[in-house]
Amino acid sequence: MRIGVYGAGAIGCFVGGLLQAGGAEVIFVGRTRTKTEVDTHGLTLEDLQAAPVRLDAGAIRYETDPEVLAECDVVLVCVKSAQTEAVAEQLAKTVPSALVVSLQNGVRNPETLRIHLPDVMAGIVEFNVRSMGDGVFRRTMSGPILLESTGSPGTTEVFAAMERSGIALQTKTDILPSQWTKMIVNLNNAVSALSGASTPTLLTTPGYRRVIADIIDEALRIFEDTLGSEEDYLDLIR
Repeated sequence: MRIGVYGAGAIGCFVGGLLQAGGAEVIFVGRTRTKTEVDTHGLTLEDLQAAPVRLDAGAIRYETDPEVLAECDVVLVCVKSAQTEAVAEQLAKTVPSALVVSLQNGVRNPETLRIHLPDVMAGIVEFNVRSMGDGVFRRTMSGPILLESTGSPGTTEVFAAMERSGIALQTKTDILPSQWTKMIVNLNNAVSALSGASTPTLLTTPGYRRVIADIIDEALRIFEDTLGSEEDYLDLIR
C-alpha cells in the first residue's frame, strides 16, 4: 500500500514520516518551502518521551505537484479547511478510487470530500506538532489519532500501518460527536494566539482557564439557541 500525504506541513510530515519509518511507502505533497527544507535536512520527528525518528533526505519523496498522488492507494488530507473543496476536486481527477482520510480539524471536511470522492474516512489528530525548522517536527502534546471505522476495504490496512508506525490509534464507527468536541476545545486557540501562552499554561493558569471555560459556555449557548433543543443538538452531533 502506497500512502500519499496531501498538505505535508507539520502534521503531515510528522504522521507521514512515522508511517514511512514503520515500513509504509509514502509520497509527501506540499509547499515548495517545505520541500526545500526536507530535501536539504531530511526529517527528524521528535516525540514527548520516545527517541527521535530520523529519515535521510534521500529516502524521502517530497513533491509539490499533486498529480504524483495518482500512484497512491490511500491519501491523507492534511490541508486547512478552506482548501478542502479544491483538494477534493483535484483528488477526484487524480485518484478517484483511492481511500481518502481527512486528518483535519473541523466538522464538515469529510462531507466536503465526499461530495467529490466515493471512499472517505473522517479522522481527528488529538495532538499538536510544531515545525522547528531544518526538517525537525516536534510533537508537543500526547493523544491518539482517531479514525472513523467505515468498513471500507482499505481501512484494515490503514489501521495496521498506523499501528506499525507506533502511532496511538483509536477507531469509532460514530466519529461526529468527537469532531464537535475537538472543534469546541480548539476555541482556546484564539486565547493562545492573543496571549502568546502555550497550551500547558492555558490549562494550568486559573485566569486563562476561566476565559476558556467562558468561551466553551458561549459556544454551547450558541448551539442551543441555534438548534432549539437538546434533542436537536444530540441528533446533530450523532
